[in-house]
Amino acid sequence: MKRWVLCLGMILVWSNILFGQIIVNGVVKDKESRKELANVNVSVIGSNVGTITNADGEFSLKLSKADTKKGLVISHVGYLNVHLSEDKLETEKKRLTV
Repeated sequence: MKRWVLCLGMILVWSNILFGQIIVNGVVKDKESRKELANVNVSVIGSNVGTITNADGEFSLKLSKADTKKGLVISHVGYLNVHLSEDKLETEKKRLTV
């Protein structure tokens, strides 16, 4: 039994190393009023991976390495879409304005 637990643990560790993921966190704000925007769509370009911002305009999105190369699109009704390229995606919190 201990061998199976150890093998399962090693598989999980190696899968995380080989298929590592990056967590992108951010806050989306209105450019003029500087107020946080709720229910803004944040998604990977050309993919169905995405999330929406909470009431404070915050979002968190777990991305694979392949997804980070595609970039993100941020969209909300009444606003222009904002595209973020791979070089702008970091693991630290970003302050975004649309």
